[in-house]
Order: sequence, then C-alpha cells, then structure tokens
Amino acid sequence: MTQLNLKLWGVMGSTPGATSPTLLKYGTNTSCVSVEYEDELVIFDAGTGIVQLASYLNAKELPKHIHLFISHYHYDHIQGLPFFNLVFNPQVNMTIYGMRHKLLSVKDVLDRFFLDPFSPIGLKYMQASIQFVTIDSEEEFIINDRLRVNSYFVTHPYGSMVYRIDSTNGSICYISDFEYNEIDHANLTLFCQRSDAIIYDSFFSENELHSSKYRGWGHSSAAMGALLAKESCSKKLFLFHHSINRSEEGFKELITEARSIFPNTELAREGTSLTV
Repeated sequence: MTQLNLKLWGVMGSTPGATSPTLLKYGTNTSCVSVEYEDELVIFDAGTGIVQLASYLNAKELPKHIHLFISHYHYDHIQGLPFFNLVFNPQVNMTIYGMRHKLLSVKDVLDRFFLDPFSPIGLKYMQASIQFVTIDSEEEFIINDRLRVNSYFVTHPYGSMVYRIDSTNGSICYISDFEYNEIDHANLTLFCQRSDAIIYDSFFSENELHSSKYRGWGHSSAAMGALLAKESCSKKLFLFHHSINRSEEGFKELITEARSIFPNTELAREGTSLTV
C-alpha cells in the first residue's frame, strides 16, 4: 500500500539563520515541506529549506515529476528557489503553481523575483522542463489517478493559498501564513475534514493574536490551530512557521495552549517526518 511520506525541511517564519540555542532545536530554515508519493514529489513552498531538499533529491533517483505549490510570494516562501539546483537539471520535469497577484501570473511574479540586479540568473537560464500554473480561485489539481491537491484562498497581506493533498490512503493540509478570522476558520474546518495531519501557522501565542499591536500581520496562533484540528476531526497537528523572537518559555506556552485543546500536537522541527 503506497503512503504519503511527509518531511519538514524548513519551519521558521520571516527569516532563516536562527542561531539562539532555543531556535536551533527547531531549525534554521524558512518554509518548505515535501510529500513523496510513489514517483511523484509535491513540495509546499520554496523557503530556504528547499536547498536541503535538493541535496536529498540529488542523492537518489529523481522523481517522475516535481510539483511545487507556492502559498504566496513573500520572501520567506520563495527565497530558496534560486538555490534549488534541480531547476538547472535538464532531466527534471517540474510544475510550479501559485496564485495570481493582481494581473500577474505566477511566472510573471517569479520573473520579477529573478530580475537583474537582484539575481544573476533568470528563469530563462533554468534548464529543467518547467510549466507554470496560475491559480485564480479554489481549484483541484489531479496529480495522478490516486493523488490530488486542492487549494483554498485565505486572509493574509496580498493573500495566501493553503493546500490539501489527498491520496487513496491519507491526507495532509498545509496552512501557512493565515490571519485568523471566523469565516476562514469555518471554511478551513470543512477543508481539513478528517485529515491525517495539519501543518498550521502558529506564529502567535493566543495573547499575541488578540493584541492590536499585531493586527494585520497575517498570522494565526497555536490555540486556533488546535481548535481547527479538533473541529475538523483531524489526527495530528504540527505548529509551524515559528517566530524567530520566540523564547523557550514561549514555545512551552504554545504547546501547552494547543495540547489543552488538541492533545496530539507537536512543535514542528526541521527534519521531522511522518508517513500516512
């Protein structure tokens, strides 16, 4: 029986390179998550964690196809893409999915990201066979007859996409960079229904989430993630997209808040894997 093989390659929010002993326990890289299924590879976001993923892929047989789903275009979710060296391999087949930004397609946005003088390379130098798919609304993408990915648009500065991957045997929801609100939460409860795992934006504690100081920052809390996991009858929750300002006591507060609502909760750590 083929299963979904999940691995967390980057779990930090905002910026990579955390050096405090507390943060080093969780990782130094920004958002990147992979899911392997048979000979297909699905990646959620291209933060600096995708560089480690490239090293892993280069040491094994290449997947039949790589599907990269970008949640949104803030730097911490795309800054690793120029260093994902598989894009320079002509044997690689890859599709990059991302939401439309105003009138710009995903390819238009990434062209700007690689624009001179900010990058010495551009998309035209990438030798892999790359297709671009722009997401205009909530959609379903059929990877093969046993694997599909669904998207849902949530509140965040300039918007963000969250994703759900389903196989014939399991499901995983990726919810990064989401400003909690009751309407999206209710819709996400249906979106995540009975999933095997939820990876959730837990940038804030519950007190921070409700502070006017952080209103409009575009994030949610550990407790709201736990509530979502409970209400959606999901099996496991990973608290993800950690604040680089979080102390050891702060992390203890997050996990305590979450487990009081949904006991099967973990703080996301770089290198964590799960098979469902």
